[in-house]
Amino acid sequence: MSFDPTDFSFGANTAPKRDRKAEWQKRKHKVYLQACEIRDRLRKELGNECNECGAKDSDENHLCFNHLEPRDWEPNKKNLLQRMKLYERDYKARKINLLCNECNGFDGGWYGLQRKLKKKLSSG
Repeated sequence: MSFDPTDFSFGANTAPKRDRKAEWQKRKHKVYLQACEIRDRLRKELGNECNECGAKDSDENHLCFNHLEPRDWEPNKKNLLQRMKLYERDYKARKINLLCNECNGFDGGWYGLQRKLKKKLSSG
């Protein structure tokens, strides 16, 4: 028997190569589902409505996690699952609440200060 370099069935590598892209997609989808599960559980535990105005989550009005204190991590350096695990940690420490997009936009800066002052003045 002579060696034929064009015969690809020769040797130990006769098994088909794994489809790495498909495996990576499966792993990625699994991580996404885990993150969604954590996010949904946290939203449910936080009441699934805006802490300020009481709005529910919908296509027009998206609920966001809002930190009551400055966070000790940067979200742009974390993937979705890592962020959800950190939100879960912050929830256990009572450092976050839920706000709708509108209320979350007014939370910081001058507009947030004006809103808090108006709310305080109207309540007392």
